[in-house]
Amino acid sequence: GSTVLDSVPEERVRALGLSAREVEIAIMIGRGLTNKEIAEKLYISPGTVRTHIYNLYQKVGAGSRVELLNMLRD
Repeated sequence: GSTVLDSVPEERVRALGLSAREVEIAIMIGRGLTNKEIAEKLYISPGTVRTHIYNLYQKVGAGSRVELLNMLRD
């Protein structure tokens, strides 16, 4: 498919201190899923998804989904 992000390199995960859940959500963002779709797939609330995405933005220093994905790629 047209996945933007299939996985996050292990060294990036360690360097940025990302949780397994944050990595999972980043990959789903890379697949083009909305917060609502991510929430449904993971059986969590859209608010929890927003919190994870906010934390990802903070850890990576991103201001958007595109920036986030660019910074998580090799």
